[in-house]
Amino acid sequence: MFFYLYDAVVLDKKYATLLDRIESRVIELGINGRIERLTPLRNIKELIDRGIKNGAHTIVVLGTDQTFLRALQVTAQYDVAVGFLPFGSSALGPLFGVSDPMDGCNALSRRITKQLALGKANQTYFLTEVTAELPRGTKITCDGQWSITTQTDTTTLALGNIGHILGGGIETPTIYDTHQLHLLLQPHSQPTGFLRKQVQNHATSVRVNKVTVEHPDVTVPILLDQTTVLKTPVSFSLKAKAIKVIVGKQRLL
Repeated sequence: MFFYLYDAVVLDKKYATLLDRIESRVIELGINGRIERLTPLRNIKELIDRGIKNGAHTIVVLGTDQTFLRALQVTAQYDVAVGFLPFGSSALGPLFGVSDPMDGCNALSRRITKQLALGKANQTYFLTEVTAELPRGTKITCDGQWSITTQTDTTTLALGNIGHILGGGIETPTIYDTHQLHLLLQPHSQPTGFLRKQVQNHATSVRVNKVTVEHPDVTVPILLDQTTVLKTPVSFSLKAKAIKVIVGKQRLL
């Protein structure tokens, strides 16, 4: 069974015609199924859990990148396929070869999937990257073998699975490596001099399998996929072949 999850943007009047065309197309292709609409009172996890419990084998998100990434955190816990029909500007759609929602319907019917690795932060999954502003004294332990303790007032952390495609934080290479995460640490010092410009120190860039971030005195917020916030201590790892995503012919992954 196909399970279609509509986020709020899909119900905007400007998308009414497009939505009608999509709903007609999925019926023509024989891939219509149950439809659920997200609202502030309807939890995305509960909706997806219920859909899978009722027999859904394919979860399709209609809406924004942010909604797809939130849905991915839930579906990564199940053996199901995930599809995406982007509405509005999307960084993920082209990545999956689904730039246009109508073409995405054809991709759904072909059901060609790509198994993607996902990053894991404690018990929460992420697809793109993790970002944070680390205060002085934060300890970053890599692969259980070596560690760095931040020595400047602020250090920007970026830990990428796919890399910097959503914006925010510091720009990291848009790399997809099914075996390792890409860690980038950019220290900053307090503004100095007449113009009071912040000083950027030498950055550290390495490939890692596991990372732990912790601070002895304070909890530090960690942002996953620009959508979800966790608090330290957080342990990161990579899970290979964690999720099956339906892709189009022009996918970039």
